[in-house]
Amino acid sequence: VQYINAVSDASKVEVSLNGLNPNLLDKAMIEYTGSTATVIPPGNNILNVNGFTTEFNIDTTQRLLLISTGKSSTIETIENRFTPLDLSVNQSLLRYRFINATSDAQLINIREFAADSMPIIESAYFKNSSNYLFDSRLKVISYYIFNDTDSNYIHRLSDLTVTPGKSYAIIFAGLKNPKCQEKKDPRKKTEPNCYSIIIQQEF
Repeated sequence: VQYINAVSDASKVEVSLNGLNPNLLDKAMIEYTGSTATVIPPGNNILNVNGFTTEFNIDTTQRLLLISTGKSSTIETIENRFTPLDLSVNQSLLRYRFINATSDAQLINIREFAADSMPIIESAYFKNSSNYLFDSRLKVISYYIFNDTDSNYIHRLSDLTVTPGKSYAIIFAGLKNPKCQEKKDPRKKTEPNCYSIIIQQEF
């Protein structure tokens, strides 16, 4: 199990994990965009984040990402299950996907260029992930993330290096507020800054 804190309006959250192994993770302080990982035997468990609880079950055939999101006053946790990357045929294979962890955008679209007229590479609904994108060589990726309801991008992901033999979750997180720039304004040189990208290697 991997846990990621995507609650953007608090500097830290308090995380506890109880179940078959009581106090396996007890009142750990996890910073925004921070993560932790642990091995849990099959069975039912309870995740507690600042007093907000989520029950989940461990299945030995899959791995689990737990991503807390929302405001600190109304935290909810996304359960995202995935199958480990199979390197038995190709040791150089790599993959990555996008997870939408902001309620500001019920659907995000990912493009390779800044214009909304360009093709959509992948999409992800809130609390869900896109399909995996695969490659077999060291790659530097750059993408533009759009809210499905707007023609101007809301985040620019630049020069992220992904490495063969690894699997990545690219988590789109954060919430808009009056002090940030939500989307690209063609009249300005400044970039949108309401949201964050969390790069999580999947084990």
